[in-house]
Amino acid sequence: MELKTLCENIRLPQEMTVQMDAFLRGCDMRQLDPLIEELRTPATALSGMEKLKEKYADAAPANIPLMTCLLLAAERNHAVYAEKGIPDQILYDTMGVVTRYCTECHDRTGCWYYDGSGWACRHAGMRLFRIGILEYEFVERDGDRRVSVHIPAGVVLSQENLDASVNGAREFIARYFPEHRGEPFTCHSWLLAPALRQLLPEDSGIRRFQDRFVSIREDAPPDDCVGYVFHVGADTPVCDYPEDTSLQRKIKALMLDGGHLNCGFGYMK
Repeated sequence: MELKTLCENIRLPQEMTVQMDAFLRGCDMRQLDPLIEELRTPATALSGMEKLKEKYADAAPANIPLMTCLLLAAERNHAVYAEKGIPDQILYDTMGVVTRYCTECHDRTGCWYYDGSGWACRHAGMRLFRIGILEYEFVERDGDRRVSVHIPAGVVLSQENLDASVNGAREFIARYFPEHRGEPFTCHSWLLAPALRQLLPEDSGIRRFQDRFVSIREDAPPDDCVGYVFHVGADTPVCDYPEDTSLQRKIKALMLDGGHLNCGFGYMK
């Protein structure tokens, strides 16, 4: 697969491909190759990302070198997808995270650049895959192996979408990564905040998502929802939070009253 094909299928904006092409014309691929190889391997993706961020620190906040290398790593990993028989669409859906970050940045600032920091190294390094509306990441800490569930911004948490994603993920893992079959699905997110059950109606998508988990407990960090719900910086006074949606109004009222929305952690039923 060519890089151009990948970019076309994830619908990377033309404004970003122009900047990426300019970077590729001026860079020395012999220096980048070892870092790209680190990015495309699960065990070294995080360290490769940190080396790239250090090497191109002066390129922030546009982050074009980092974005380019992430896409090059994913392009090279297409061979692994093909060897395993994983459909190309899974690669496109997974790496669409790059397009999403670029678009969100443009919506927020009016500028075109990659604002995803190094998060997508999980996607490029084949440890995180998007199946339907949700993302699933293979995680191992101190011998504890599990599948961490992530919720991309803007998805519709309908019963049909959730069923399709969860069932599809279990089938995906059983077929292509049987070594991870049977590992528990967990989630650590502000969407699992117990306080939301008192704020939202029973038929809300967030409560529908919460109902799929057990052993939900409150966890740090507090008010992690601010950037996701209000799209403002952490230093923005609560009184200045927008009130464009019912969710914003309810969470803002909770915080103005001195309350907090801690993250929640749970195991999928």
